[in-house]
Amino acid sequence: MAIIEAVPDVSAQVFVNGTPVPEFDNDDDNNDNDNTANSVTKYVEVTTGESFSVQCLLKPTFLPRHDFCVTLNVDGKYGDSMVYRAVRFVQPSGRRFTFEGKRESTGAGQFLRRFIFSGVTTNDSRLVAVSDDLKKTLKEVGTIYVKFVWVTIQGASANQKNQARTFTNLGTIPEKALKGRALSTQTEYGPQEAVHPFTVLTTKKLYDGKPFAEFNFKYRSRKDLKALLIIPRSPSPVPLEDRDIDSLNAEEMRELLRRQKERQKADDNHKIESVAVKKEHNTTRNRLLTDPGSEDDEILFVSSSKRRKLASTVDANGVETIDLI
Repeated sequence: MAIIEAVPDVSAQVFVNGTPVPEFDNDDDNNDNDNTANSVTKYVEVTTGESFSVQCLLKPTFLPRHDFCVTLNVDGKYGDSMVYRAVRFVQPSGRRFTFEGKRESTGAGQFLRRFIFSGVTTNDSRLVAVSDDLKKTLKEVGTIYVKFVWVTIQGASANQKNQARTFTNLGTIPEKALKGRALSTQTEYGPQEAVHPFTVLTTKKLYDGKPFAEFNFKYRSRKDLKALLIIPRSPSPVPLEDRDIDSLNAEEMRELLRRQKERQKADDNHKIESVAVKKEHNTTRNRLLTDPGSEDDEILFVSSSKRRKLASTVDANGVETIDLI
């Protein structure tokens, strides 16, 4: 649960199917210049296809000095808001209220459209231009923002129709538009569901509308959180060859034996090839060559050994005699 040190009596939390989603801190965000003493930022792990809600808890020790308005923005767009009167707020057990989706008041009735996590579809096309509007939108995608502001309630609105501004699906966006951001999830509206009647009120903000408490949730898939190093990446598996043999199951043991057989077969083939090369290298050095210039196909014996030098003598008359024996 996200709690602000300066405002400990106020907290907020994201839920899926009645269960709070895992929260993670990021020192870089908590030290960001955009944060103040009255704000907190959390990363939360979510799964596409699931509807979600945001629950706010105000402890009994929270004593409002004015009326106040709680506003929820999702992906940078208005989601819903609730207004409370200070004189009617205090309860011994505190207060808990939940944003389950966007409420709509139309001529056909009053409805709720639940918030749903959905995937972001990308392609690697470099031919599609990235518009400024898309860049601005993507900066806010993946965020849930809750703010508490002091107000004065002025009464019921003259226009009780509160048509929702539909969250537009991003569609397929070029990968380059993300600029390397780990972002694969966005928020969409679910279908209309009839709800109990509610009244739309008008308010006047106090203190220039400066929030006295702000909660920033950056929702990401588990894969994205690992890419951002918010949570540790899965360690590389230890090779079967390096593991204790007693820790291997039957399937792993079979795989290990298969690998050993393949290595043994490869080693045997290598040895056979080495022996064949050695035999070829040691083949007799004497070869039979055919003299292509001889009509009788004379066979010449050629030896690779050095020719023996024959002994010779020279007599007094200068005649040289060669000893052929």
